[in-house]
Amino acid sequence: MNMRKNNLFPLHLLLFWMSLFTIARILFLSLLPVYFPQLSLEGWPRSLLYGLRLDLSASSYLLMLPLLLWIIATLSKKRAIFSIAHFTNKILLFLLFGIFIGNLVIYQAWGTMLNARAVRFIADPEGVIASASNTELIIIPLLLITGFYLLHRLYNRIFGSYQLPETSKEILFPGFIIAAFLPLGMRGGFQEIPINESASYYSETMQLNHAATNPAWYLMNSINKSGFLEKHPYRFYPDEQLTEILKKNDCITTNPDTILTTNRPNIVLIVLESWSADLIHHLGGEKNVTPFFDSLCDNGILFTRIYSSGRRTDQMFPSIISGFPSLPNHSLSRFSDKITKLPMLSKDFRNAGYNTRFFYGGELGFANMNSFLLAAGFETIIGEKEFSTDQKNSKWGAHDEYLFEKVNSTLATTPTPFFSMILTLSTHEPFEVPGSKLPSSADLPLKFKNAASYTDQCLQIFFTKARKADWYKNTLFVLVADHGHPVPAGRMYHDPECYHIPLLLYGDVIKTEHQGRAYTNTGGQHEIPNTILQLAGLSDKAYSFGSTLFRKCEDHAIYLNYDDGLGWISDNQRMVYLFGEDKIVP
Repeated sequence: MNMRKNNLFPLHLLLFWMSLFTIARILFLSLLPVYFPQLSLEGWPRSLLYGLRLDLSASSYLLMLPLLLWIIATLSKKRAIFSIAHFTNKILLFLLFGIFIGNLVIYQAWGTMLNARAVRFIADPEGVIASASNTELIIIPLLLITGFYLLHRLYNRIFGSYQLPETSKEILFPGFIIAAFLPLGMRGGFQEIPINESASYYSETMQLNHAATNPAWYLMNSINKSGFLEKHPYRFYPDEQLTEILKKNDCITTNPDTILTTNRPNIVLIVLESWSADLIHHLGGEKNVTPFFDSLCDNGILFTRIYSSGRRTDQMFPSIISGFPSLPNHSLSRFSDKITKLPMLSKDFRNAGYNTRFFYGGELGFANMNSFLLAAGFETIIGEKEFSTDQKNSKWGAHDEYLFEKVNSTLATTPTPFFSMILTLSTHEPFEVPGSKLPSSADLPLKFKNAASYTDQCLQIFFTKARKADWYKNTLFVLVADHGHPVPAGRMYHDPECYHIPLLLYGDVIKTEHQGRAYTNTGGQHEIPNTILQLAGLSDKAYSFGSTLFRKCEDHAIYLNYDDGLGWISDNQRMVYLFGEDKIVP
């Protein structure tokens, strides 16, 4: 190898990082039509221009340590230190390429860029593997290995022949000059406020703004804002003013005791994985995807405007069990020291003499689920280990048909009254279900609807068998989704309708005159504990964030949680505020 002396190493390295970000952006833009076929990408070249400032900021951070090592190596005449700078760059190169690939994968699944919440899922490798299809499990590692190998060779080809400058004067430019301006590059310019992701936003099409946003910079900023700061990042008003604002949201509640034939029913809470309202014809969704659920709506009590405050299953547990809305960047269920302080719906029923059961076909260790369920006071917790090997034909565990079989057989010998919670899993990515005849190349919306149709059939079999059991006639079924999903409608990630979910009360314990009713007032998933407890004649005072869904309110508003913002939706208005843009978006 011909060694060449070059004091422009820092400048060339800066341009190398900038070029790498540009290539990653082009790749992201090329995949947007695949992820969102209906999306108009008019004006996409401007993403390349608007992304430069954040690219420069990210590149400046990446250059900081290698530049320092290069200067020290030059002044000390020790090439070994320069070798450490090369090694550092290769580690950064590997991490960057991982971020690029991770960002593409997360964007397809969640519609958001790779952020702090997504990184936390690395602590649950079983869930990460289960969320990917078999094809993805082969392609993604192969892509990571091949891509890094090629980038590693490219780096060696560009920088492997560089020698250190012979005199300290040769590092004056650009070494010290770049070092002097590096802080300016990090903060993104001379403006009063350091740069943020809004510098890359230019379009009403959010995907183009995301394309312009540097994924490495965004991830590190998300981690930085995710709760490691001493100051509360979302406190905008003093407590006294907040109290006055919340008082305006108070409602008059009606007495739900008259709806049921008994105030001590069995409760079966069925949580349907990812069931967006777009799947339900009675909620304005597609026809014939979930026909059995639609048939239940004709004889139950349907709430047509219910929203989950979060978008992941681990956010559902505090919401449905504790009446606690989701938090930005965090999931409360992952903090064992905090969940012990929450009110628990299952514990309240247990204290009232109910037998409590939890049923899930998957791994209970995922997302600290088991710790939460134990704190919630469930006497019996059934997970993946309770199913035989031949029933575990899903990457997440046992499919829904076996889950509901287990529920029916267990409840047949469970003393009444009981409170049982069921969490399905077959409609979780990668949407692989038994009997599917879809080709592996089938698009995501079709796979999702096929999986939902399968779970709907499992529900039908479950209810057919349950109706023959002695406990059925004294049971209230509560069917609700853990969260919504961008597909099948192809909604944007910040669209409040991504949070629109079904909530149905069903059972012979509902008085005939109330069967088939629909309540159109806006409500939140976190208000389920208030509603169920009042129906069962128990106190809901500990659940202060919600009220019974049987209420009269002029314009009751519900909070929606985004990792980089918040939403507010009511009967007559809706609002989404994104912190990065520092503005309300349509």
